[in-house]
Amino acid sequence: MFPKNLENLAGTFINLKLQCSYFYMAMETNIKDSHKFNATTCLQLSLKMEQEVAFELFNLRAASKLDVDFSKVLNDLISEQTASQFKLQQHLHSLQLMAAHAKDQGLSEFLFDQSL
Repeated sequence: MFPKNLENLAGTFINLKLQCSYFYMAMETNIKDSHKFNATTCLQLSLKMEQEVAFELFNLRAASKLDVDFSKVLNDLISEQTASQFKLQQHLHSLQLMAAHAKDQGLSEFLFDQSL
């Protein structure tokens, strides 16, 4: 049985994985329906997800130092979180390039709102 702090981390990890899958589904939907594409929303979602994954990664690393018996499980979670964070950073970079290109083409007001 996991100690309570590890149960909480595992639950948070599962929630983040669900959020990531919803994020990717939203990205795919927006890309398929280009007339509904909202780059601002995708960029904001990507930034939020990257921050959440980075925060959980920090928590997992801290927890792995607390209990040697669970270090294998936690190291697996850390590896998955690191991979998720890398994927999110790639999406974020792509969206930032898209924003810069849209600005060069004079399209930024159509794709990105003024909050960015």
